[in-house]
Amino acid sequence: MPNTIDSLPKLTPKTVSGTNILTGVVRLSYCQLFAPKAGPDGGEPVYSCAVLIPKTDTATLGIVKAAMKAAAIAKWGTEEKARAQAERDGFRKGLRDGDQRDDAAYKGHMFFNCRSKNKPQIVDTQRNPITSPELCRSGDYARVNVNVFAFQNKGVGIAFGLNNIQVIAKGEPLAGGPDAVDVFDNVEGVPGTAAHGGGGGSDPDDLF
Repeated sequence: MPNTIDSLPKLTPKTVSGTNILTGVVRLSYCQLFAPKAGPDGGEPVYSCAVLIPKTDTATLGIVKAAMKAAAIAKWGTEEKARAQAERDGFRKGLRDGDQRDDAAYKGHMFFNCRSKNKPQIVDTQRNPITSPELCRSGDYARVNVNVFAFQNKGVGIAFGLNNIQVIAKGEPLAGGPDAVDVFDNVEGVPGTAAHGGGGGSDPDDLF
């Protein structure tokens, strides 16, 4: 049976420094994490994913909103000026309500999209590097380290820069059809040929 967020450990979100934050356990969607992809406007390829935060996770939402406020004040100088920008037509809020999307996986969640020109570091629960897309994909549960910033160039709003991801547990895939293990049966009398390999390299900064 696939993991659900209610079956996973409750990990505390935190502010790493300033507007650099670490979420509690969230769900990943629209993952483009192992190879960059150009956006619909044909811009520079980036690594990206959507981060789904349960509305019941008030701790993570509180830290996200505090970082958004701090980023806005840092950009526009005062809370009053930041609020005036947020009230402008077309202001991109960054954090959005999943109940307003026609997607069952987003119901009951707030979400934001994050991206980076640089490949994010992705690790497992023991901080071993993850290099296979099969081990970090849409539907999986993770903690995400992002930097929140305000912008006023080709639009105005709040955005999230993707830094690092720690995969906590596999989840039911959100795209790409059912898992192969749910489709095929074991073939008796034919040995498996999958190679087994381990991680390596150094841990990322002492974050997770």
